[in-house]
Amino acid sequence: MDKIKLVLLLLLTVAIRHIHCLSIGFYAKRCPRAENIISRLVWLASRRDPSLPAALLRLHYHDCFVGGCDASVLLDSAYGYPPPEKIASPNQSLRGYEVVDLIKRVLESVCPLTVSCADILALSARDAVASAGGPHWKIPTGRRDSRLSSALIAEISMPRPLSSQAELKSTFFHHGLSEDELITLSGAHTIGLAHCKSIWDRLYNFGSGKLTDPSMNRNYAALLKMICPRNNRNSRMVVPLDPVSPFKFDNTYYKNLEKGFGLLASDQIIIHNKMASEFGRNATLWRDRFRKAMIHLSILNVKENNRGEIRRNCRRRN
Repeated sequence: MDKIKLVLLLLLTVAIRHIHCLSIGFYAKRCPRAENIISRLVWLASRRDPSLPAALLRLHYHDCFVGGCDASVLLDSAYGYPPPEKIASPNQSLRGYEVVDLIKRVLESVCPLTVSCADILALSARDAVASAGGPHWKIPTGRRDSRLSSALIAEISMPRPLSSQAELKSTFFHHGLSEDELITLSGAHTIGLAHCKSIWDRLYNFGSGKLTDPSMNRNYAALLKMICPRNNRNSRMVVPLDPVSPFKFDNTYYKNLEKGFGLLASDQIIIHNKMASEFGRNATLWRDRFRKAMIHLSILNVKENNRGEIRRNCRRRN
């Protein structure tokens, strides 16, 4: 398995070196209303469900971390193809598929076979951040959709809630992202929710002593134990990633880390990085860095021209 993992990661590392030809305003002539339609539908959906912006941002993030930003995470199981990414354990809690489906149906009625599902994910993530009070940025578009989706590659490509700092750095490096971008993009956890099973080990089974992670604020840990009881590891209960402002895209996430309020172990460990402290003091700096990091993330191993297709339905290959 280790050899398979190494080979796949090497292939991913090589793949992200692909030189892209995306452009700002790619749909200006092809489908002039595309970006406005996406922005409007994301805004409306986010008003109905304040937790949706985090779900759409996470959907794009998980897509890009497995073979590039190519909408492979949206594909359903299909005869003759390997199990798809969405059934991999890191992806089973992903949400927002229905919103993407709605956007795609509207765009297909306006501009058939023109706007890719990969671009929908990238633009939806951007607009989701803006709808939660975060920054807005221009995204180069022109991605095409992959015909491949692999649960196996997803399993080895995605960082885990209990990943060490070294493991996180290694994972980001293999995807063409720097340590600074790791710290910057971690701030996306200023919005969103996590299931109790993501933090159960931190609460009840940390280290050889099977105790509570000592880096977690004691009062915060006690509150979490009330929501996520010891005798129900697989509870469907969820807790906010940011207990202070869970639906507002701000730099409170970094301030929380200083107080031991990082929910995931992979969150709390980044407090040892000076940049995390800097972001806690300077919201403007973080928002600017976040914009740039998201643009970089969104162009990882994009599919263009004959390397992909424009799906009619984001869940199925044409």
